[in-house]
Amino acid sequence: MALSFHANFTSSLKRNNDIFPLVQIGGSSTIYLSTRDVTVDSQAYDGRLLNAPGITSSIDLRNRTSRTNNITIRIANNGYDATFAQRTNKAVTIYFATNGTTSAIGECLKVFTGRVVGISKLTDKEIAVNCEDYASWRYNKILTEQVGSATGYNMPGTKEFLPLSYGAFTENASTESSTGLCESKKLRPVKFIAHDRDYLYYNEGINAQGGRPHLYVDGIDKFVPIEEAQSGTLDKFGTNNIRVNNSDNPGSDNDYFRHSVKLYPNTVAGAADDPSSISATIANITNALDETSSVVSVSAVSGSTPYVGAFGEMSGTLLGTIKSVRACIKGESTQGALVSCWIKAGDGDTILDAAVTTGNGFSSSSGAANLADGTILTFSKDVTSVWDMGVNLNGVIFGFYQRSTSGTETLKITEMYLEFTTYIPIDTNNGKAKNQEMPDVLYIGSDGTTLDGYDNITDHGPTEVHENILKNFGPGTSFIDTSTQGTVEGKFDPDGLVRCTIDDPEMTVQDALNKLQKEAGFISYVRPSDGKVYYLLEDAGDKSSTPGISANLTTAMYRNPVFGTIPLSQMLWKVTYNYDKHPAKGTYLTGSTTQDTTTKSTYDFGDNDGVATFNLDWVNETRGPVNLINLFKYQRMTAQCEILDPAKWTLEIGDVITFSDPPADFRLRDSSAAYTDYQFRITETTRTVNSLKIKAMEVYKA
Repeated sequence: MALSFHANFTSSLKRNNDIFPLVQIGGSSTIYLSTRDVTVDSQAYDGRLLNAPGITSSIDLRNRTSRTNNITIRIANNGYDATFAQRTNKAVTIYFATNGTTSAIGECLKVFTGRVVGISKLTDKEIAVNCEDYASWRYNKILTEQVGSATGYNMPGTKEFLPLSYGAFTENASTESSTGLCESKKLRPVKFIAHDRDYLYYNEGINAQGGRPHLYVDGIDKFVPIEEAQSGTLDKFGTNNIRVNNSDNPGSDNDYFRHSVKLYPNTVAGAADDPSSISATIANITNALDETSSVVSVSAVSGSTPYVGAFGEMSGTLLGTIKSVRACIKGESTQGALVSCWIKAGDGDTILDAAVTTGNGFSSSSGAANLADGTILTFSKDVTSVWDMGVNLNGVIFGFYQRSTSGTETLKITEMYLEFTTYIPIDTNNGKAKNQEMPDVLYIGSDGTTLDGYDNITDHGPTEVHENILKNFGPGTSFIDTSTQGTVEGKFDPDGLVRCTIDDPEMTVQDALNKLQKEAGFISYVRPSDGKVYYLLEDAGDKSSTPGISANLTTAMYRNPVFGTIPLSQMLWKVTYNYDKHPAKGTYLTGSTTQDTTTKSTYDFGDNDGVATFNLDWVNETRGPVNLINLFKYQRMTAQCEILDPAKWTLEIGDVITFSDPPADFRLRDSSAAYTDYQFRITETTRTVNSLKIKAMEVYKA
């Protein structure tokens, strides 16, 4: 975003007026300095400034980072030394002025806003003052609050910091009376901090959403809701708490961390995995392993092979101790009374072979006595009394079969599953509170939207989260350029959501911002002239239109041009990216690859050259990796020069420029293209009172 010159400043440049710096250093009394004695806007500036400091800003298009170099102000010492003890962290403002802009400071060009960070040189002749931009917020720790202590509680988590989550999460729904598949893995962690005889408390932290907590059952890779838990949040111990009910009667209630889940068989059973007394034709069970209306339909003709069935093999391990198991079928049959349920234990013993009828202990959703023809019915049976495998499901064969007594008979199954309810037992021998199991981490599926004591967030795209961090833990709303933020925000798909939990107390604001930028593929930078945060997205996808070109440089406008290319090591032909991070395992649920084999061939890359892998921990959106390969699949041109034309000193990092008549032919990839078809993004500026030096990288060729 180019600087704006006041009309008088522009007129002065046209008249070749000298340009000189004005420096203001705050404190109990502001020091006004220049390289000459001069009065500007009725304020006298002392001419003891020994240098006109250069200001360098840069962006890194590969790593999506930015930087403003520190500057040093050299002052002739004449009694100033005693005043600088009180000027650390005080404001520093630098203007460029001309003889034609001395009537008002607003007519001068503001080029730097920052602060004093130290003195690098102090002698009787000179003071060297080190300054940096006014973005000290970069180093702010995001997490600063800790869990408080309280008497009467067992509190191993008092040193925990209050975490922060962003994102649209999804909880699972499953109870003992209405089990669910628990397929969502979009949840956020909450850590155990304390318990008493009534509750166990888990640290939701800065978020104040509440939500029913889930146990992660590693043996089946599912997050299962805890029934005996509170869904609301509670302000306690200086943090927001998720509560799990403690057990009043742990020896008999079987309610401690009680959780239920619906499980389908994992694979189709083998040919020999049917009741030993029959020889059934085994069907593919795929359509019976979902909650849709898809059907497994198997038919048999009476005679030598009258049995048909659908059997599957279970696997995995549940958590805790079995409270109840139910075998369930949803389907219909032309031989309703002759449909049987069969379960074989992992050791090969048959534990159930029973007709699916109400007279045989099955309950019906409709009151029907059996699986009647023409209507999809649900039947279930409590098989807890015969279930002797405990929580180990490996090798269990489960399914249903039907016998045909005459003609052709058909069994249709839309679902077949087992319902499990388990709990965590408490060793009561030496006292419940002392020996009970307490999972260190639970998970909740409520959105990371309500932030207790901070500005809330509604959307969870990467730029929205970036902006929220700046608002709450950085410089605040007034330091964000909403125009460029909004432009970049509009480049991302609505479903490109962030899901993350910040629980590392060492993470700084800059750490979080850089992580979002690298994963999503945009850049933010602090503009030295006003200290605001600006946004930029380089996707190398569209040629900038004429209004989007900040300058078309002719040879009369610059000197000392140097053209080159990015090194081969920066080029890419293939990028693999993984996202949808598993909240418990730390692995990634989704992965993909984008590649350009033409680039591989053109530049003679091997299979492992020009290849990169990115693990997206927070951003579940593919734009970042795709943009990266679009930008670096070519050996992009680079350019640097010194701008002579003062009218072009408005150029800043992020601006797009072209070279219309360069002294060297840089069109290496297409010599027939116009020079202006090669568009360059400025990646570095070094600004002094009488010079602007730039570096740039080509980002688009028609």
